[in-house]
Amino acid sequence: MNAGDERALPGPRRADGAGRGRSGRGQRQGFKHGAASRVGGAGKGRNVSTRGAVNTLAALLVLVAGCDDDPLAKDRDVTAYWHLNPTFAVVNVGGTTTITAIPLNPHGEPTGSKVEATACNASGLDIKRDSSRTDFEPPERFIVRALALGDNCVIVRSGGSSDTTDVKVVPASLAAEGGTIPVGGTLTVQVTFYDVGGNPVTGFGPSDLVFEVDSARIASVDEAGVVTGLAAGQARVSVELHERWGARRSATATIVVEEEEEE
Repeated sequence: MNAGDERALPGPRRADGAGRGRSGRGQRQGFKHGAASRVGGAGKGRNVSTRGAVNTLAALLVLVAGCDDDPLAKDRDVTAYWHLNPTFAVVNVGGTTTITAIPLNPHGEPTGSKVEATACNASGLDIKRDSSRTDFEPPERFIVRALALGDNCVIVRSGGSSDTTDVKVVPASLAAEGGTIPVGGTLTVQVTFYDVGGNPVTGFGPSDLVFEVDSARIASVDEAGVVTGLAAGQARVSVELHERWGARRSATATIVVEEEEEE
């Protein structure tokens, strides 16, 4: 091999080596640039995400700032419906019952508002606020005293809303009186009504009662309490409050039917 050949051989190796070196450096540089690009891209992504989160938070803060501190507070004092107990009461005349009234807001919470109570017929009921109730007890309680027989009601009011308890005032007891009649004769059963103190009261009549005789052979009785003698003997007429009053009160009258004396 001549010298030129010896000099010529290393050239390509150096060139190849140099080329590989340059190529390697280029690849390494390219890797660095690529890495830098990826890092830069990731940084930009994080910046965008951060800006989005900040914007969302700012929007929420503006929204909250525009709202009330308590969105439910605006209607907490509004009476939407009632817890009323009882809604129906039967009371002996001269006696009392207690009515509890709690105004509730749309969320089912007591409003705490003051409640007023009045009678539909003021001459039949006397209503007073329960003095034993303390300010720490949420229900409003009213003592209702029955003054007169008949249908009545209590209206409770608060915050422009109202509800009603129906009240039926009935006699505490009653008594019935019969008598003696001839065959073919008539009499009217006399019924007396009493309050809780045993005092006679008025206000009810035959239409508030039901009459029934135990012996249809001896006598008959109509819806007004008029008894007719049919045959000699003795019969009993029972008297009860009509079922519409929701209370059981009864009494019994004795009827004696005699043969009419021949002249």
